[in-house]
Amino acid sequence: MEATLRRYPTSIRFREDIYQNLRSAAEIEHRSVTNFLEFVLLDWFSHHPNHTTIKAMEEARRGEGLEVLDLSNFDSYVQSL
Repeated sequence: MEATLRRYPTSIRFREDIYQNLRSAAEIEHRSVTNFLEFVLLDWFSHHPNHTTIKAMEEARRGEGLEVLDLSNFDSYVQSL
C-alpha cells in the first residue's frame, strides 16, 4: 500500500487556450486537471536527470571513482552484497 504523500496547494495561471488543451488532455486520460499535471510533471522529471545524477553519470563515463570487482568467485561476490 502506497504511503500518503503530502500535497501542497498552489495556484497557476494559464492562457485560456493552454488551459482548454490541458483540460481536454486530462479528460482523454480520465484524469482531473490537477492529476494530469502531476502525471505529466512526474514523467518529465523521470526523463530529465537532476544535477547530481548528471554529475555522477559524467564521472562514470570518465571512469572516476569506479570500484574494481574481483569476479573470479562469483558466489562470494553475490554473498558480499
